[in-house]
Amino acid sequence: MEKNFIFYEKLISGFDFEIDGFKFSSSKPCWDLVVVTSISLSQKICYEKQLELKLNTGKLPKNLNYLVINDPDDCKIGSGGSTLNVIKILYDKYNDNLYNLKILLIHAGGYSQRMPSCSILGKIFSAVPCKFEFINDIFDLKMAIYTPFAINMKPGIFITSSDDFETFFLSEQIQAGHLFGTDENDFVLLAHKSPLEIAKDHGVYIPDTESLDRSFSFKLYECKAVYQKPSIDKIKNLNLCFNDENLGHVAFTDSVFFFAHKITRDLLKFHDKYFEIIKESKIEIDAYRDFLQPLGKQAHSLQEYLSTLNNSTMDQNEIEILTNLYSLMKLRKSKILAMTESNFYHLGTVNELMSSYLDLCDKNAIKFRHDLCFQRIKSNELRKNKNTDNHGCVMNSFIGTKCKLNQNSIIEFCYFCHNISLTIRENTFVSNCMFKLNECSLKDSNGLNLIVPANVCIHTISIKDAENNQKYVTIFFNRNDDLKKIYSQLQSIVFLGGHFNESLVEKIHCENKFSIWNLKIFQASDTMSDSFLNACIFIANYLENRTSNLMDYFNKQTSSYYCLFDLLKYGDYEDMIKYRNNFFVN
Repeated sequence: MEKNFIFYEKLISGFDFEIDGFKFSSSKPCWDLVVVTSISLSQKICYEKQLELKLNTGKLPKNLNYLVINDPDDCKIGSGGSTLNVIKILYDKYNDNLYNLKILLIHAGGYSQRMPSCSILGKIFSAVPCKFEFINDIFDLKMAIYTPFAINMKPGIFITSSDDFETFFLSEQIQAGHLFGTDENDFVLLAHKSPLEIAKDHGVYIPDTESLDRSFSFKLYECKAVYQKPSIDKIKNLNLCFNDENLGHVAFTDSVFFFAHKITRDLLKFHDKYFEIIKESKIEIDAYRDFLQPLGKQAHSLQEYLSTLNNSTMDQNEIEILTNLYSLMKLRKSKILAMTESNFYHLGTVNELMSSYLDLCDKNAIKFRHDLCFQRIKSNELRKNKNTDNHGCVMNSFIGTKCKLNQNSIIEFCYFCHNISLTIRENTFVSNCMFKLNECSLKDSNGLNLIVPANVCIHTISIKDAENNQKYVTIFFNRNDDLKKIYSQLQSIVFLGGHFNESLVEKIHCENKFSIWNLKIFQASDTMSDSFLNACIFIANYLENRTSNLMDYFNKQTSSYYCLFDLLKYGDYEDMIKYRNNFFVN
């Protein structure tokens, strides 16, 4: 992928260039339009601010046209529903000229409930430790990875999401562009060979061929069928897998896909007929499950397709809409594009992130870092202050000389001053945190030794409280806590790897359902330093079961405590963007 990053940086530079015998003009746009989706109007504004900052600081191609399009507020309509919404808004803006555009559509709407460090600014703008100057976050990575396809692509829509990565050979991508948008290909589905443990959680493509090309070279297959999240037993029993000499049993899994504007036209009609019902009934349509499962010469029957859904809880409106969508997609001309040694990686949870960034034994993780040109240290002050006691992955941070970073720790957008003793233990994720003694209300710092314990994730969020005062809330949890799980009672919640004792249960308020996202446990402070300090003290008291100290923690007014859902409402993304940008400016 190194050539992709060189290609993208040269594109940003604004000069014509040549790579591998291919000549490129930076004045000619590759994508006519890049669309990023958001879950709400407030998230749309947040995304626009970050893209505008990139454009103003010369970190995007100068001729790039982009739009952020939000889903209807308070409506969970899924990536498929979001695609329908995008098509309608684009048609209202461009009319029939829409059908002349090459569009990259990045589904990025959501609150990243499994990765709360991304909840305010968005997973699509999460930092990555790529060694190239202009590849700073997932958005940059996506642009560098997919843009070569657009060079020879015909008009249509290329769809991806914000939590997966694919790797390709640049020369093959440029050649493959000719296959997108032809009369023979309504859909082009990019396939990757994946171990069955990964395949069972994704879509599995079945090419219409008796004998797969074992060299896995660049090749286009007719689509026979698409299975969504089949069990490993099902993959084996239905012969959906094949042997790879390096990986063992593998299957062709889904990732990104393209459809021609013939499909766009039909989806626009579908939108006009059904979208109001989709909104009112909050029907979630999945672009992968519901657009792709009807495809292929031996596609699922309607009943087989409906059986893959949780149809016991579906009302008549939902069944009718998904049935009509199935009929719309059935027997569309679809091809599976396999590319030489193309790989797929998914980073949807903290544990997936940590494994991919840090695991020194897992072959997939090692290859992931190699393919995406990742490095341990990116854009920070470690080298300048000669702090060598670092064994983690550090991005855009200042780490003081008294800080010790143990193995398998990830640090991003943090500032820890020289005169503070801080130990960050193994398997931790520390994000957006600051500790400066001159900003801390602690009267006596002598002997202060802060510790972020093993397996803890900690992240500071800027907020404007109900009175519009600037505050900071540091959230924390164990990386193995099930953040989305709904428990039967507060005592059952597993938090920081343990349970609340009876005394604490009486003090803690839990909004609505019993889950970590609803726990009003995170305290607001006047500075980032105090917020980080209070969080570290709470974690230590909790893990060492110092009940009296914890009772003191909860003695403030109820309004001083926030749950994760509260922070979505009060989060101050402008202050967080400003704070992060300081690491690039200074």
